[in-house]
Amino acid sequence: MSLYLMQIKGWVHKVRDLGKIKFLLIRDGYKIMQAVIKKGESPDYLLDLDIPIESAVEIEGEERETNGKKEILVKDLKILAKAEPLPIDPKKATPKKRFDYRIIDLKLPERQTLFRLRAKVQKFFRDWFMENGFVEINTPKIVIIGAESGAEVFPVLYFGKEAYLTQSPQLYKQMMVSVFPKVFEIAFAYRAEPSRTSRHLAEFTSVDAEMGFIKDEYDVINTIKKMLIDVSEKAMQTKEFEELAKPIDLGFEIITFDEAKEIVKGNPNEDLTTEEERKLGEHFMEEGVSFVAVTKYPWSERPFYTMRLDDNPSYTRGFDIIFRGLEIISGAQREHRYEKLLENIKEKGIDPNKLEYYLMAFKYGMPPHGGFGLGLERYLRQLLGLDDVREVILFYRDIDRLLP
Repeated sequence: MSLYLMQIKGWVHKVRDLGKIKFLLIRDGYKIMQAVIKKGESPDYLLDLDIPIESAVEIEGEERETNGKKEILVKDLKILAKAEPLPIDPKKATPKKRFDYRIIDLKLPERQTLFRLRAKVQKFFRDWFMENGFVEINTPKIVIIGAESGAEVFPVLYFGKEAYLTQSPQLYKQMMVSVFPKVFEIAFAYRAEPSRTSRHLAEFTSVDAEMGFIKDEYDVINTIKKMLIDVSEKAMQTKEFEELAKPIDLGFEIITFDEAKEIVKGNPNEDLTTEEERKLGEHFMEEGVSFVAVTKYPWSERPFYTMRLDDNPSYTRGFDIIFRGLEIISGAQREHRYEKLLENIKEKGIDPNKLEYYLMAFKYGMPPHGGFGLGLERYLRQLLGLDDVREVILFYRDIDRLLP
């Protein structure tokens, strides 16, 4: 039954030619609709028209319903951009080939669904911060010193001077908490880690926040708990998530670093290994707990700006959040007391003169504060139960890839 005239624009996803009738699946970036070219009902020239898949087209015709499904009977079709034969079949290609031809891979409906979900999740985080009194900031990405002691940085030539791509907005967001009580930023960060793993990226999306006037690190952890549960619940309610994955439990547990090491039977004098994080995740997932906050990290494993425990300075108010076996967040109560911060800097072997502008903020009313950084790609990987963070970023960068 014919309903009314309509126009659709999109890409040819699939063609099935049966001679007197031709079926086209048209993808518009949101849905796939069937268009039918039928002898006697469509102009004859359309049956002979070469329409390669992935060509961009504009179709006019009558919307009708057949066997309970809507389709369009084509009355006119314009090829806006004729596609060449595809160099790969992205459904059958190896991961390397898919990423070599990423723009073709991204045309698959399931990839489009994933990146629509990513866009929504990024918005959910931003909306959550705004609704909870955080001010969005934009900090420099070209800096003169790295934020993380010991982490690798990418040098850049800056008007004849050596500078670096930022590893984190850490120092700037701390400085800004002396201006606004709560700040956040969602932006790319850069780590020159020579790693070939399913969890590392050289360029990644960092969701950062800092809060002033806190009592201790548990104020930050409780804020993270609420944020993660709220955002995850919203994400799982989207139609995109329903197409990609199954709902997960959102239990949240807090343990100490030493307790974590006891559970995984690990060396208490070393940081949690990737394998220990996985074991920790498995242990708690059996109890319906997806998020595990590991607190009181050793001072030896934390950067200079982390506050140490006054009664046991070998340990800190730093923490990590493990999401289903993978660390996705690192955070802490920061050291806001100028003299103690100076001691920390020197103890880590850093020249305080290189941090002059950062330290200046601590002389003029820096409140007790804390914050965290979340790796968006890691969060999405775990939320969707994927194997590799490279699947959730459009064009990834790591030690082996600079193109496309």
